[in-house]
Amino acid sequence: MGSKTALSQAFEIQASCSTLGFDWETVAPVFDKVLEELREVNDEIMQADVDPHKVQEELGDLLFAVVNLCRHLDVTPEEALHQANQKFNGRFAKVQAYAVKQGRTLETMSMEEKEILWQKAKLAEKQNER
Repeated sequence: MGSKTALSQAFEIQASCSTLGFDWETVAPVFDKVLEELREVNDEIMQADVDPHKVQEELGDLLFAVVNLCRHLDVTPEEALHQANQKFNGRFAKVQAYAVKQGRTLETMSMEEKEILWQKAKLAEKQNER
């Protein structure tokens, strides 16, 4: 597996297991597994004494489950994440531009103000898609 990303490795592991019949037949239980893993992450981070190693383990399980969901939906996880990164960067650039237009910086804005700008950037993006 060498220089492949962990996402690519997870995809290949799951595809290999699938060829041996170790796989769900439909997407519904795969989605349920993602939700289960998400709940387990939540359970860990809600502990009074959070164990960072346990949180990392649960996040890894969640990522593994999401990769499996991607595989079942014929989505390449690397491409999906690359696209999400590009989308985030585009929106974030708009948020920064909106702040500058208001004569502000993100550092001086409340999270609520930043969220308003984020939603404005999302709306502008959706309007450009039409």
